[in-house]
Amino acid sequence: MAAQRSSSFPLPGGPLPDDLPALPLVGGGSAQLGSVSDGRNAKLIVFYRGGFCPFCQQTLTDLQAKLPAVTDAGWEVLAVSADAAEVAAKTHADLGLTFPVAHSLCSTAMHKLGLYVSDPKNYIDQPQLFAEPAYILLASDGTIRYRAEASHPMGGRPNIEVLLMGCNYVKQRSLEDPAFAKHTWGAAF
Repeated sequence: MAAQRSSSFPLPGGPLPDDLPALPLVGGGSAQLGSVSDGRNAKLIVFYRGGFCPFCQQTLTDLQAKLPAVTDAGWEVLAVSADAAEVAAKTHADLGLTFPVAHSLCSTAMHKLGLYVSDPKNYIDQPQLFAEPAYILLASDGTIRYRAEASHPMGGRPNIEVLLMGCNYVKQRSLEDPAFAKHTWGAAF
């Protein structure tokens, strides 16, 4: 079965749905997808298929390597999957991740977010539906400034360095010309 996607989903310039459930984190606690922590300029949410996916493992490993540049930009990072707690904890430990990893994303939330949702029962041994790769970048006020998603395992994985460069460009240009912020991603960071 091909990945399915809702025809209605949040777009850049608007917020994430306010009725999304808090997601449990590896190691305890929970995360709200639509809010950005105080003192942060942005929140990068990386949706990954699950610990079983070698492409996702590489994406998370690459993100870990670039984490200093991301945190220097004032961003927080949250990785999210539909994996059960034990699987997410194993992925977190095996890859040596230091950023938060949320788990147990339900298919209802996947559809509300406009993610492509795959049913693995016909081609891999996975117990639940899962989201295909996606990135959502929230500004400090919680509005979506960037989103990229894919309907397959190899896509939806932007270059973090280019994304950072783009955000820095918009920020600098908006300081020079405040009207520019209104035409690029809806606002400056």
